[in-house]
Amino acid sequence: MLFFFGTGISMTLEKQYAGTGLVDTFFALMRPDFTAGGNIPIVGFFIVIWEWIQALWSVFWWDYSFFVGAWSILKYLGWCVSIGIVVSIVMAIRGVSSS
Repeated sequence: MLFFFGTGISMTLEKQYAGTGLVDTFFALMRPDFTAGGNIPIVGFFIVIWEWIQALWSVFWWDYSFFVGAWSILKYLGWCVSIGIVVSIVMAIRGVSSS
């Protein structure tokens, strides 16, 4: 939920722009453009997948453009949350018991 909350704040403050890359995170995730590859639908599919990967990578690393200066500490705290989520998912998949 923190990822969605951060994206929502970013979209509000930055007028629908999240991150510093070329991919608009919100539109890349919610309105994929399958016609980007021209007349070959499979090329458009791979372009959409690549845009999703770029957008999710920006969200995972808290690459929001409003985390600058003193606010960058929140980005680093977000990195801890992201790494904790990955570790939890890996432990859940491996079946590590909590006892």
